[in-house]
Amino acid sequence: MSDHGHDGSQHGSSRPDPPSPRSEISGPTGGTPEDLRRSVVALRRRVLRLSDDLRLATRRADEAVDRNREHVCSLESLEMMCATQGREIGRYRAEVHRLREERDVLQSSLESDRIIGLEPPPSAPEISALEAQIVDLNRDLDRRSDEIRHLQAHIDDLSQDRGHLESTIRHLTSEMTKAGGEILDLQQANHDLDRSREDAEILSTQRTLGLLQSDLAAHRARSASDKVRLQTLEGDMTRTRHDVEVAQKAYADRERTITENQAQIRTLSRDLGKVVRERDALRHEYTAAFQRLTSISATIGAPPPQTQLRLDPGSDTDQPAGGIPRSPSAETSGSEDLGADASGSKRSRSRSSSPSPSRPQKKRSVPVEAEDESMEEEDES
Repeated sequence: MSDHGHDGSQHGSSRPDPPSPRSEISGPTGGTPEDLRRSVVALRRRVLRLSDDLRLATRRADEAVDRNREHVCSLESLEMMCATQGREIGRYRAEVHRLREERDVLQSSLESDRIIGLEPPPSAPEISALEAQIVDLNRDLDRRSDEIRHLQAHIDDLSQDRGHLESTIRHLTSEMTKAGGEILDLQQANHDLDRSREDAEILSTQRTLGLLQSDLAAHRARSASDKVRLQTLEGDMTRTRHDVEVAQKAYADRERTITENQAQIRTLSRDLGKVVRERDALRHEYTAAFQRLTSISATIGAPPPQTQLRLDPGSDTDQPAGGIPRSPSAETSGSEDLGADASGSKRSRSRSSSPSPSRPQKKRSVPVEAEDESMEEEDES
């Protein structure tokens, strides 16, 4: 049983640490929209991989908690058995003491009668019976003592297994915390790259629109009779404005999707906090059980247990600054990626349906300072 918990802790610790998300976020911040799009796709794949790792770590943590609960139940049953055996041993010792006193009284009476020269009373068979009872009680007492020593060794093994499980839970919790932080960093980097790509496209559209406007002014100054060309340019401007409006609507939809995903991440962070509190409650229950075991060992005169779990109450309560969520689920990240891919495919179809790739496209950057402030207030609450 202890080997199983130890193997689980080694399996969790032998897993290589994932690279830092900041080392993989190396997309060009000032490159072309195509480069920024490739960086966004790479970040989405990274988020999916980290979500799978987080789901695996969560499942392993749940299995470790279940094994810990089973060991606690076994420890409580063994403590009850030890208490029962201790009461029986006390009763046997009292019976042995009473029989020894009766034997001593009978022997003293026999000695006194032998000294004064009287005939010995017919109580020798009774003394033999008492001695036989004493021998039987001593043998039963030794057997009970052996059983208590066996139970004590089993309790020590369970305590050692519980220590291994606690170390496994701490390791899995650190992995979950690390994966949650990396996912949040990648989502923030994904958001930054999206905004950079949108800004680059808007800047390119504005530059193209400026060139068209300068060409239109030159044509108007050079030839007032070229109305056909002027109408063509006006049609291009109209289509460009329509493309800009479509791009702005797509950008607004993307912002709403990001806001909804962040709300889901905060909800999952609260769920993770509940799990951590339940784990702390289990630790307190184990401490109380260990103290009871120590008191029982002192009562029966057995040596105290050698293995004691050292709890660090501040090891799992530290969280990164800014309210970083601890356990965003893979389904939330997957839905976010599917929504982002759907919006990207819609935007690519709207671009492919435009009549000319060189026509101007203009997008407006929506300010998100108010949204960020509201998110920070919710995280602080």
